[in-house]
Amino acid sequence: MSRRGTNIRKRADGRWESRYYIADKAGSKKCKSVYAHSYKEVTERLLTAKATSLNQTAAAKKSVITIKEVAEKWLESIATSRKLSTIQKYSTIYNKYIKPNWGESVVDELNQNEILKELPETAGKSVTKSILECVKLFL
Repeated sequence: MSRRGTNIRKRADGRWESRYYIADKAGSKKCKSVYAHSYKEVTERLLTAKATSLNQTAAAKKSVITIKEVAEKWLESIATSRKLSTIQKYSTIYNKYIKPNWGESVVDELNQNEILKELPETAGKSVTKSILECVKLFL
């Protein structure tokens, strides 16, 4: 007897079973099961199991790719699809502002507040907007 809206059912042996999916290292989904003798107990176990699997996948997804690597690959990839003036603008902003300040930073650790905090005082509104735009494009 299953209940609507949940993936919990009562098995023939009297136990309750709940199924949930997790992503493995290859990116495919795997089905996991949690068993208990009551419906309430299996829902509690399901919540803790899902939270544990989310914490494990979040910890595993941390990357060590730097801004420099991503930006240079991105600049190469747009070289044929954008106008020359656009590519020159992006390259100038990258080489003058982004590379010296955040080139060795890890992609997962960089956010907009950190960029605004470390911008030179001489950068105007237009340059600041262009820097944020470039970072958004290649992240």
